[in-house]
Amino acid sequence: MTKSISKTMELVDCGDSGILVEFSKDFSKTAWQKAHYVANLINESNVKGILGAIPTYCSVYIHYNCIQINNKQIKDFVKRSIQEFDSTRCFHKSPQRFRIPVVFGGEYGEDLENVGLQLSMSAEQVIDLFCSKHYQIVCIGSPVGVPLLDAPPFNKKIKRLETPRTKVPNGSIGLGGTQANIYTLDSPGGWQLIGKTPVQLINLEDSPPAPYKAGDYLEFFPIKEGEYEKYKGQSVDELKVETE
Repeated sequence: MTKSISKTMELVDCGDSGILVEFSKDFSKTAWQKAHYVANLINESNVKGILGAIPTYCSVYIHYNCIQINNKQIKDFVKRSIQEFDSTRCFHKSPQRFRIPVVFGGEYGEDLENVGLQLSMSAEQVIDLFCSKHYQIVCIGSPVGVPLLDAPPFNKKIKRLETPRTKVPNGSIGLGGTQANIYTLDSPGGWQLIGKTPVQLINLEDSPPAPYKAGDYLEFFPIKEGEYEKYKGQSVDELKVETE
């Protein structure tokens, strides 16, 4: 594995058919935007030999056919692209917004009280503060379609569980470190659970299975336990906020 370094990024060779472009070792919004900016330029350019670009938190992985295009050509393309970085051109389309109903606490969010203890807040204060922000999707994680969100407006990181659960119900809202997420399928997990949404986030028969993408926004609003059935079975797409 070899590396080349510029003032704004590090390019790491991954075998003979991959390049990892790193903009930071730690998450920052600028590094995240640059990763998506470069990935979108590459995916839209249809350069012969480039098979695709996958953006993450602070980097983008470029997969290519070394018979059709060489390593230097790709690196030169990336270097030229980043010189014209424009934070308003990080995504293909304007961000979408979705409103997500959540039943907080109790059997739907059994770690809510524990989160409150960590933050020195009541459960009601945690809910109010959590719902006060519009969250941007930073990355789509696994299992399928998990929206990994930017930081809740808390004053400290949320500790993960010492022993992860072997099964977290889909729709659960989890907190860990400085992030929030929604579990899209029943799966293991160690994030603190504060609530659950009855909304169906993904459809495995669709391509892609989730209607949202990195750069879109989610906002949460509390509902009572008796309202859970009202929203059950609705797709997240039905709760998209229409914007002008």
